Amino acid sequence: PREKITVINNFIDVNSYPTEKEEGYKYNLAMIGILPKRKGFDKAIDLLINLKKKNPKYKLYIAGKRPEEFPNTKVIPEEREYYAKVDQKIKENNLEDSVIYSGWVKTQDFLKNIGYTLSLSDKEFPESFHVSPFECMASNGIGLSLDWEGIEYIYPEYVICKSVEEMADRIEEYNKDDKKYKEFAKKGRDFTKENYDLPLIWNHMLKILDNRGGMHDEK
Repeated sequence: PREKITVINNFIDVNSYPTEKEEGYKYNLAMIGILPKRKGFDKAIDLLINLKKKNPKYKLYIAGKRPEEFPNTKVIPEEREYYAKVDQKIKENNLEDSVIYSGWVKTQDFLKNIGYTLSLSDKEFPESFHVSPFECMASNGIGLSLDWEGIEYIYPEYVICKSVEEMADRIEEYNKDDKKYKEFAKKGRDFTKENYDLPLIWNHMLKILDNRGGMHDEK
């Protein structure tokens, strides 16, 4: 019965994310994890190509393992071929210096240099978690995601883009207007804190487990 069901969201420890950014951060995009292929790494390269036509300063930072470091990429032909094609696209468009593999990172530190974190998952085979845009929003950056079924129940409409082209236009729009960028960054941080902050989720869990139904101290 639906009345016996509850959803416990992923939490974001909002206060653990520094909000001060490093110089030039607004031209730095990021994906936190590009494996497996359903994460949509190829779309991030398409986005970068689009943006660099407008401004050569754009770069894409990748946190997490490279394809050759992940066993499934080697043993599953579809995965191996996908990343080989993406690598070829990077070379053909002379993006080797604009795609930076950062390896394993402490996300809070990594995001100091990032203006936009992207969620570009395959719409047909979506991933289970889309946390990284929220992490960027907590850090006073902007999270952007391609549309997928059910996203409207998790993210506000200003995070959602219908296409890579729309996402590129939105990034350019924000970067040309610092006031607008800061407005949306603040909205995103406030939304994350009001809906997914650690104390809220913790209290939700305790309330479910407590047969008295009482709220608990945030500690």
